[in-house]
Amino acid sequence: MRLEIFGGLRHLSFREGGRDAVAGLTLASMNVPQVLGYTRIAAMPVVTGLYTVLLPLVAFAIFGSSRHLVVAADSATAAIFSSSLSHMAKPESEKYVALVAMLALLTAALLLLARIF
Repeated sequence: MRLEIFGGLRHLSFREGGRDAVAGLTLASMNVPQVLGYTRIAAMPVVTGLYTVLLPLVAFAIFGSSRHLVVAADSATAAIFSSSLSHMAKPESEKYVALVAMLALLTAALLLLARIF
């Protein structure tokens, strides 16, 4: 079992890098307002939307293998978080935020294990 680091960036040329940078900025300009709305659906502080844009993209650049995949939060995940976890803790409370953080970390760990295997 070997985990290839930066696998999606290996065959990147300077010319393609410029086009990829423009595509990334275009996606970011659409995704930032979108995920800020999703954080409200998930009953999380709005600033967590910025984390859901930046951190998964950096992690995917390091561990991912596809150059054509778009990684971002979506409304279905936000609704599932909110409906499932609101029974365990009051939305927007400290306990609720901790539950969401733990669920996100567990999901990331499972996805990394799936990538390895």
